[in-house]
Amino acid sequence: MSLESYNDLKQQVRKADNELELLDQELSNTKDEITRESTRQHKFHKSLNENQQKLNDLMHRIQQMNQKKNDLTKEEAEKRKELEEIEKMVAECGVFMEEQQEEDQKREEHLEKLREELTRVTGLVEQLEKRAATTN
Repeated sequence: MSLESYNDLKQQVRKADNELELLDQELSNTKDEITRESTRQHKFHKSLNENQQKLNDLMHRIQQMNQKKNDLTKEEAEKRKELEEIEKMVAECGVFMEEQQEEDQKREEHLEKLREELTRVTGLVEQLEKRAATTN
């Protein structure tokens, strides 16, 4: 082997060695990038899972609130029905009281007539007693 061939070969080895170092550096950079991307994806998945859990919690709370709303709506309807029944009873009592007042008024008028009649009859009895006393 000649010196020129040897130097040529040596230069090719150095060139290959440099290319190998560049490839090794590129491989190292690629591994670092993959590690960073993997870490980023892991954080993303962790965040996604946390957000999914928050969403599930919120959905559960919404279901509970809807159930509470339904319960309150049902209770409100029952209370409204009770109120309507009470209002009906109050109206019936009002009508009954009016009727009682009318009857009381009629009794009072009748009682007043009876008092007047009693006064008239008492006056007649007194007159008759005076006549009887003067006739005897």
